[in-house]
This record gives sequence, structure tokens and C-alpha cells, in this order.
Amino acid sequence: MLPQTLPSGETVVSQTLPSMLCPSALSFNGGNPHGLGHSNYAGAEGYDWWDRVNHPLSGVFDLNTGVRIGDIKDGTSNTLAVVECSTQGFAPNPGVPSHQHVGGGSPRTGGGNNAVFRCALLACNTNNDVHSNRVLPNPEGTVGGFWWRSAPYAMQPTFLHCFGINNNWPGASSQHPGGAQAVFADASVRFLNDTIDYPGEAVTGYGQGSGVWGAINTYIGGENPGEIP
Repeated sequence: MLPQTLPSGETVVSQTLPSMLCPSALSFNGGNPHGLGHSNYAGAEGYDWWDRVNHPLSGVFDLNTGVRIGDIKDGTSNTLAVVECSTQGFAPNPGVPSHQHVGGGSPRTGGGNNAVFRCALLACNTNNDVHSNRVLPNPEGTVGGFWWRSAPYAMQPTFLHCFGINNNWPGASSQHPGGAQAVFADASVRFLNDTIDYPGEAVTGYGQGSGVWGAINTYIGGENPGEIP
């Protein structure tokens, strides 16, 4: 049960661990008033918020699902585990698609209160209307509403691949020019460009991840991503 506290009296969920922050990430420009630690690294949840247990579009950190190394049929060197997510979150620039697209976004404007950040030590709920059968209860027991904490907006420590790198706030993003750092399930680290191949599942079909980006975000999709740029 929350809140769990440290000997100092501080809550566990308020702690921000230096090892979970990227030095290039923007600050909150005024601080995070919610008492929640944040992280710049988020787990691969899969294509979107919908319930996709053991589906070809599932990621290794699909909500409320335990995925073991032995469950990764696409190969650990071809499967993403964690990718950077900026403190501010991104929004697509004018004229850029906001879904099934990589790149074309910029950090959200409006200052720290308009940020979308990943909680470091708490999987709070976001968008329970489409994930209702596996909803994440909030610390005080509530389950309603799109956001648990807003201004700035608190999101669970995962990202959705249908938004692509550096495109929109539910997706992966970073302040590094041209892409983001990523950890694969074999523990290797690579820099992924925000021009990585991603036609979009609306083009290639929803039976498996689309292009290289979609392929490396699933663990049982059966795709062959080829050489990962």
C-alpha cells in the first residue's frame, strides 16, 4: 500500500534517481509539484493502450503482463526493452502526422506545467478508457479519468510505438539531435534515428509491427527487421 516512506519521512515514489535521468533532458522549469520522481527511460509497452496480451503487437512491458527472456521469440537483439522519453514530452510540428509517424516533433511548449513525464517508481494510470480490463489503480485507489496528475502530466513509465520517436508525447523522445538512446532485451545499447523505417500499421496491416521500428517494438510478432540502423 502507498505511500511507503523512507526513514527521512519522504515517500518512495517522490524519489528521482540520477541513474534514471538523461543529462540532455529538459528540466520541469519550475519543478514537479506532485511529489513524484521522474525518469527519462521508459519500457516498450507495444503498439498502443489497447489490451493486447501475447499479441503480435505487444511489447515486453505490456501493462500488467510478465514477459520473460524466454518469451521473446523475435530474438533479444531484435527486441526493444527501454527507450528514452524526454521530461517535457513531444508534440508534432504543424503539418506533421501525430500518429504512425517518426520524427517531426518538438518538445511541448507551455513550460513545465504542460510537460508529459514518466513516473520513475510508480505505474500510474493513463487513458483507462481503452485499457479498462487491466486498469492501473492510482495510489489513493481511484481508477477514473484520463490523467491521474496533470500540469505537469504524469504517465506510467512506458511508451507506445505507434507514435514513433520524437513525434508525440505517448512515444519515445529525447533532446539528442536526430533520435534517442535505446536498450535492447540483450542489454545492448544503440542510438536509434528518428528517421527509422516506419510505414505504419495502417499501411502494412495490424498482424505485426510495421517496418523496422514496429518490428523491434514487438517480441512475438515474427518480423525480420533486418539491419537496424
